[in-house]
Amino acid sequence: MRELHGINGLRYVAAIMFFQLLSFGSVLTFCVLYSLKVNNLFDWPDRIISLPLFILYPSLAAAIGLFWEAVAGNLFRLGLLSLPTTHRRILFPLLFLCVIVAILSHLFLMLRPFDNSTYARMLIPASVVLTLGTATLVSLRMLKRVLDAVGKKRRRNSELGLRLKDFRDRFDGASLQRIEDFVSLETGRAAFNPPALIRGAVFPGLSSKAWYDISEFAWTAALEARYEMIKAEVTAMAQSRAGLEQYSYPGLGDNNWQSFMFFKEGKRFVENCARCPETTKLLETIPGGLRREAMISLLGSGARIPAHRDSGNQLLTCHFGLVIPRGCGIRVGGESRLWQEGKCLIFDTSYEHEAWNDSEETRIVLLVDFWHPELTEVERQFLEQVEGLGYW
Repeated sequence: MRELHGINGLRYVAAIMFFQLLSFGSVLTFCVLYSLKVNNLFDWPDRIISLPLFILYPSLAAAIGLFWEAVAGNLFRLGLLSLPTTHRRILFPLLFLCVIVAILSHLFLMLRPFDNSTYARMLIPASVVLTLGTATLVSLRMLKRVLDAVGKKRRRNSELGLRLKDFRDRFDGASLQRIEDFVSLETGRAAFNPPALIRGAVFPGLSSKAWYDISEFAWTAALEARYEMIKAEVTAMAQSRAGLEQYSYPGLGDNNWQSFMFFKEGKRFVENCARCPETTKLLETIPGGLRREAMISLLGSGARIPAHRDSGNQLLTCHFGLVIPRGCGIRVGGESRLWQEGKCLIFDTSYEHEAWNDSEETRIVLLVDFWHPELTEVERQFLEQVEGLGYW
């Protein structure tokens, strides 16, 4: 998933334009050479006339591939994270296979090395049919995914309207203004656009910055004061390996990233909470309640979590350092910071972020998602109701 900004974005667009111009130029050159031969002005050999086409095939494929990468950088905004991955892993190779088949076909037509072999003459058409047929099937499957997402979005919008109607009956208009804007934005009726690089649902009117000062969140002091107790419970859990699972995040793959989940999307992991009872009690005192995920995050030796963005701007994330070897860090937006044992970091994961562990040991942090502090009680109640609809 590539986001185009700054000098790297300009270079990327320049590369797209270069391959497009190369494609146009090769077609134009072919047409000129062919016209000159047809009009008997020059007796060009077929292989000379065909040379521009050998430039056309790979340059056109490169232009299409680069353009898709640029478009795919914004697909996560629509909740279609898996689409760019499928395209990159399957359709890109097929696209370049088509290029190879086209070049081979051209060579066979020019050189005619197997004029007397029926099997050889069938080889190229069969390769073309197989390649294009596979690409078509994959494309149709991806199209079905998009259409399914459209249907799911429509059902969500219908349910969203029903929830809004209920809140209109219960609360006054002033307290619902941002909720009204949120629903208008999600259902496509808004007269304004959200920030381009926020994935998923956007709640209007919330301030936005990558990093937050922990002094703004009084409850973090309770975590830091109980550092030794939390670390003792988590260390015992990590040594026993009970409850640990590979953490799965769409598009990031296996990065030796494990989790010990306490809460996830409203579900309480009873056995895990029982293994760390004092930590669980502290988590349950966080104002506004736990959202999305509360877990122990373990990043193995030499692992790296690639740059990505989480969904929506309604939540912030706290990382509480428990076991932090040297060589570990996290970047959010354009600023990198280091975890410290017994200290909290709070940031907005709707900004691009990545993490790394260049040490020989495992990095362990307590990760907690919680409501953006500028949300009112009424707004939180509404968002709690629509959370189950899959908006973040």
